[in-house]
Amino acid sequence: MHGVNNMEDFEVKAIRVWMRSIMDVKEWTPNKWATLSGTSPTNITRFLNGSKFVPSSKTIAKLAAVAGSSPDLGGQSLTNFSSQSVQYFCAISCERIGEMTVHDVKGDLVAYRFDRELTPYDLAAGDMLVVRKQTKFETGDIVVHTWLDNGLREELGKDGRMNLRHGVGLGIKIKGHNEIWKTRRRTAVSLSDVEIIGKLVQIIKNFE
Repeated sequence: MHGVNNMEDFEVKAIRVWMRSIMDVKEWTPNKWATLSGTSPTNITRFLNGSKFVPSSKTIAKLAAVAGSSPDLGGQSLTNFSSQSVQYFCAISCERIGEMTVHDVKGDLVAYRFDRELTPYDLAAGDMLVVRKQTKFETGDIVVHTWLDNGLREELGKDGRMNLRHGVGLGIKIKGHNEIWKTRRRTAVSLSDVEIIGKLVQIIKNFE
């Protein structure tokens, strides 16, 4: 948290106006916004209730990432956002859809719009996956990849037949092995058997 004395009054007011506007337009409670952002609701409620502290730049960046906007500070850079425009693709067809702005994440990034539910990773249709392109991973990293053979993969459909589907996949890096654990399939896959895209660094939830 930052003390109010460290910034101009207009900046504090701008952040309060922005927070109230986001919650009003999206019909979010402080608890819902904070939960989606991975922060504490008190970072919002204490500030809106007139606390002498305001959320840190990191917290504001998290709130802005899921809200899709940031405070209007009249050109001032209170939050020190590192933002960049990245291309995003359909996670099923891998076709380019457009560009989007990503906040507070550095590196060579690409994004994918997920068009189906993937419960083990808390993903729903419409969520955006922000991926940092890299080939080295730590234990527990979520590795985003496509399948070899032009990205095609086989899955058993509801009718019992094998279906060929395009798209990206996710797996968790296994300690001490050059493998990822495919939670949905309950099996391990060698990194040499997939086309690696990079590490999942941010999920932007779909609220529509």
